[in-house]
Amino acid sequence: MMFMVFVLKIWLLLCVCRFRERKWDTRRMLTSGGMPSSHSAIVASLVACIGLQEGVGSSSFAIAVVLACVVMYDATGVRLHAGQQAEVYIPLHLSISDFFQWFKKAPLRRA
Repeated sequence: MMFMVFVLKIWLLLCVCRFRERKWDTRRMLTSGGMPSSHSAIVASLVACIGLQEGVGSSSFAIAVVLACVVMYDATGVRLHAGQQAEVYIPLHLSISDFFQWFKKAPLRRA
C-alpha cells in the first residue's frame, strides 16, 4: 500500500505540473520537493497501514503518528527556510553573474 501511495503521489504531481505549465515534465518524478512531499506521503501511508493492520489503539500506531507529525513538521520548516534563503540568494547570484558578464566584456588595458 505504501508503494501505491508513493506512485499515486508522483502521478498527481505530474498532473498538477501538466495543468500549471501546460506540458508534461517527467523530470519532476526524480526531483525533490513538491506538495505533498514524498516523505509526507510515505509516512501518512505508513500510519494508515498500521492503523488498518494493528488498530488505532496499538502502540505501533501511536509511534507512527508521532513519526508522521515530526516528518511533516520538519518538511514544512525546511520549505519555509528554503524559500527565505532563495529570496536572499537569487538576487545575490544574479548580481554576481552580471558582474562576471561585464568583466568578460570589459576591454583589457595594457600598461
